Amino acid sequence: MNMLHLVWMTLPSGDAPGRGDRIRQALHKFGVETQTAVALVNDGADGVSLCETDATLVDAVRSLDKGGGGEDVGWRARAGEASLAIGPFTFGQRRGLLLRFQQSDFEELDSAVRGGRLLDLIAAVQEVCGAREVIWARDMNVADLIEMLEADGTEIYPGDLEHVAAVAEVGEDLTEFMEIVGSTISAGSLSFVARRWAKPNR
Repeated sequence: MNMLHLVWMTLPSGDAPGRGDRIRQALHKFGVETQTAVALVNDGADGVSLCETDATLVDAVRSLDKGGGGEDVGWRARAGEASLAIGPFTFGQRRGLLLRFQQSDFEELDSAVRGGRLLDLIAAVQEVCGAREVIWARDMNVADLIEMLEADGTEIYPGDLEHVAAVAEVGEDLTEFMEIVGSTISAGSLSFVARRWAKPNR
């Protein structure tokens, strides 16, 4: 059974010309091939639905250059047998980069990425976009992801993290959060902490 996975990265404020194209190029290095433009829409249950759009792929890539405003337009992509959607998503006062994909478990998804390096892919995209918060979860809505990012680490318990695959430390922002989740695995410039069900490369 496939599960919905979301990787959220909070984008720095302000416009960043060329950011979308740099993200697309970083994904391409890991075998993630761009397909068609798609709108990422809050479906009313704090989830993320994919809707048809008149925007072009050029529009979709450039939408990630903007710090806010307008439609959240991204693109569908494929890595092996895995289908992804990538693009900006605005929730409340936060604007983030969202990777949305459906895959049953870590091994299947990891093997779909060139070289079996999903965590390296996430770290590479984070470096390109300068995100200060990164969290990857399954079958979870964006509202809950944001709530976790805003929570005091001392108030989070292991049971609250049932759907979290991994969080990544950027600087010291998520240190207490990470200590609750488990042991650390490094990829690129990020330190990931994974749940037991996820088996990142050693």
